[in-house]
Order: sequence, then C-alpha cells, then structure tokens
Amino acid sequence: MIVLIIHTEKMKKERIPEEKKQFIEKIALEFEFFGIPRMGGRILGWLTVCDPPCQTSDQIAAAIGCSKSSVSSMTQLLLQREMIERVGIPKDRKIYYQNNRYWWADVLRIRVVGVKRAQDILETAIIKFGDENEHVRLKLEEMLDYYKFLNREIPLMWSHWLAKNSNKTKYG
Repeated sequence: MIVLIIHTEKMKKERIPEEKKQFIEKIALEFEFFGIPRMGGRILGWLTVCDPPCQTSDQIAAAIGCSKSSVSSMTQLLLQREMIERVGIPKDRKIYYQNNRYWWADVLRIRVVGVKRAQDILETAIIKFGDENEHVRLKLEEMLDYYKFLNREIPLMWSHWLAKNSNKTKYG
C-alpha cells in the first residue's frame, strides 16, 4: 500500500480540543471491554481523529500524554493484532503509525474466536455431564444454541457489510 502524506518540517504540538479528548477516552474505555488495554485504546482513538493520519511514536505520546515506552509497548500489541500498521514516508527515516482500515471491526473478529471457544466448551460439557440433570442440560443446550447462532450470523453480517462497502475508498 502506498500512503501519501503532506509532511511539514516540524509538526506543531497540537492542542487537542476537549471533544477529541473525550472521544479518545471513550474509545479507550469501550475497547478495554474487548481486551485492548486503555493506553492501546487511546492510541487507536488518537489515530482515528489526528491530522495527518500517520503519526510517529513521539507525536502519539505528546498527543495522548503518555510516555514513549507506553506508546512503544502498545504499538507492538496493536501491530500484532493488526489494528495499526507501520508506514514509511519517502526521505524520512522515522516510523509512522496509522490505523488499519477495519481496526474497529477486528475487535469483533477477536470476540468471534472467543465465541467459538465458548461453543466448544459447551459442546464438551453437554457430552460429559449433560445427562446428569435435565435442568442443567437444558441450560447448556440453550447457551449452545445462542453461541452457534452467533458463530453462524456474525461472519455473514461481516460479509454483507464488506460487500455493501467494498466500492468505497479507504476512508470515504
């Protein structure tokens, strides 16, 4: 992928409006529920609303008010989870980061893996001790039906969404 960025000699230290700070913190809190540490969520939130859309570790740290080491460890986690990507700029030796296109949907993809694990656990439980008590078996079967439903429907919803939006430009 080729990314074109208009890059100024010195990035101004941006004063972030309170509304953006609140958005960043809300993203951080929301995605904490999905297993992303709050600092990682702040990075994701910042990279969603910053201009230019690619930022160095130093710019990220200054913007969200944290240490460079925090940014370093969280960017490594977000890179591993494929929620952000490294970007190079011609004639600039610094590494920049930007959100991957569907980073916000990846948390659901990660949850789907958990849903599949829960389905496997329930299937095993029904086999091992589902016949011991009808009430327990019925609860397990109801839970299993729900997880099977999620495992069937979530991938279909994602496919439909992609088909509907595949003709749009990256952020348009």
